[in-house]
Amino acid sequence: CYLHLLGPAETALLTKFRAEVPAIVAAGGRSSIWGVELTCEDDRSDIVLLKFLRAADLDIALANERLVSTLRFRVEQGLDELRGQALEDYFQGHDFVQ
Repeated sequence: CYLHLLGPAETALLTKFRAEVPAIVAAGGRSSIWGVELTCEDDRSDIVLLKFLRAADLDIALANERLVSTLRFRVEQGLDELRGQALEDYFQGHDFVQ
């Protein structure tokens, strides 16, 4: 996502999308995704926002809708709570590539 290579148009759209983060977080019910705090204005959160923006073909409204939907889904399904749980024995050893 090479933030330093963004053109002026993408930079402007990312800035506009970043301004919507407080409303996105409020609507989505959570302020982080994939271990990245969206409310922190740093490279990590910019990369996540840019991924959603690019996936929506730079349509801010669509990116907003998709990010809110993703955050809600993660809350409803309890996905982030799974992170700390131990896997059953029959799942062990399947998390590497030979």
